[in-house]
Amino acid sequence: MAAAAAATPQQHANGGGSSSGVLPPSVVSAWEALTAAIVVPKAALVELVVEQLRADGYVDAAASLAHPGGAATDAAGAGAGAGGSGGGSNSNSGGGGGGETDADAALRVVVRDAVLRGEARTALALLSDHCGGLLATRPLLQLRLLQQVVVDLVCGAEAAHAGGSPWPAAADVVSREMLPLAAAVAADASAPPGDAAAAADVLEDTSLLLAFPQVVEAARPAFGGPPPSTPAATITVMELPSSTARASTSVAAAAAAAAAAAAATLPPAVAALMGPDARARTAHACVRALLDHRGVPAVPRLTVLLQWLQHQEAAAAVAPPAAAPPTMASSAVDASLVDSHGIPLLGPRAASGGLAL
Repeated sequence: MAAAAAATPQQHANGGGSSSGVLPPSVVSAWEALTAAIVVPKAALVELVVEQLRADGYVDAAASLAHPGGAATDAAGAGAGAGGSGGGSNSNSGGGGGGETDADAALRVVVRDAVLRGEARTALALLSDHCGGLLATRPLLQLRLLQQVVVDLVCGAEAAHAGGSPWPAAADVVSREMLPLAAAVAADASAPPGDAAAAADVLEDTSLLLAFPQVVEAARPAFGGPPPSTPAATITVMELPSSTARASTSVAAAAAAAAAAAAATLPPAVAALMGPDARARTAHACVRALLDHRGVPAVPRLTVLLQWLQHQEAAAAVAPPAAAPPTMASSAVDASLVDSHGIPLLGPRAASGGLAL
């Protein structure tokens, strides 16, 4: 497991493949034409985009944009501030004033994707093997990942193929791993205020999930999970006679209605855990923790800028003509919203209330 995990980040150093992260010359030329008439200093714009690409794990794409000629440069020559990027996929690169390398950026992608695939246990192993000290200093993140392990066991795709009931294994994770960790957080006098209560909430919600096994299994299809212990179909609806196909469609509709009815009876905290948004939030928390661990801003400045502009446009559309538009400092955003890759759609604004370009 450790050997396989050790190789994985390097295999994904381009944001998901050996060539998918490299910008072709035609794209670079199109970028040159697009930015030729922009009044904003091109270097500042390139820096923002490079920073965003690196935050998303596209290391080689960031390097191609920062250095269109392909010349290798060190971190000092890659551009001021956070946008600098090294010339190759194995070089050190600028990262918002931190010491992030291309391997660090690749690790973020691998960990994020593992969580989104329903493999939180793999994400935990990757963080332990490749980012020593991160979990030890962030027990709440570790608790959230263990909670996701439990959810993956009882609600994920492997729940239908586990060769037995997944519930004993899920209960074992809670009793052997989550309980001691939550107790340690509660006993730590140096922990930040609120950590003990947050840990107790994670433990309570996870225990609540285990308290309704039959309802959870019945509701799984409503959240994109497998049906409860249903044998795999050996024939498709398209292969059946039309009358049988209509009957199969009716059965599928009835099954979907039953799953929705079961989901409606779940406690809200349990329903929230079973949905894909919970997995995306956990993936997002891992990304932010890895960025923060290397001293890199958790939300790229381009994301903050675009979200602020979107907020201003929305405010202008609903505000009376005489009303002054809100300032940057008053533009609150919701940090809990993330896209399908766990990347924030709405990041917290800069502490200074402005953008440092």
